Amino acid sequence: MQRKILVIILLFSLSSIFALNGFTNFDKAYESAKANHKYMLMIFQGSDWCTYCMSTEKKVWSTEAFDSFVKENCVVINVDFPKLKKNKLPEEQHEKNKKLFKEYNSIGGVPLAVLLDENCKVLGSIPYSDFTPEEYISKLKSFMTKKSVESSEKN
Repeated sequence: MQRKILVIILLFSLSSIFALNGFTNFDKAYESAKANHKYMLMIFQGSDWCTYCMSTEKKVWSTEAFDSFVKENCVVINVDFPKLKKNKLPEEQHEKNKKLFKEYNSIGGVPLAVLLDENCKVLGSIPYSDFTPEEYISKLKSFMTKKSVESSEKN
């Protein structure tokens, strides 16, 4: 019995290591992205009610592969819309999230990952799909490659 409890605790500990971490303040995320020459990855989700969001968190966003890719290339902006009272955001944060949703969420739903360049231009977005971490990362890389090609064509 004690061994089972220890295994469960260990699994929860490991999953939290790779949990999606990021900014909740767009301006701070923007400053960090600019200073570190990184893309901004805006994640729209309903963390405590959206089953597709929870699935994407488990299968992609909380993996070591995704975490490693993001740390190297992106600044994450969490735009969450929790519904449970215990997870309720402060009203000011909720209003900021609604503004970001209106401006950047082209599908009007969650989950949605939106990749932005250093000028806040949308390079691409990923709605829910049953992607592996590698497929998800490949999709993000395709948006980044598209940006690189466009930049070189202008020069």
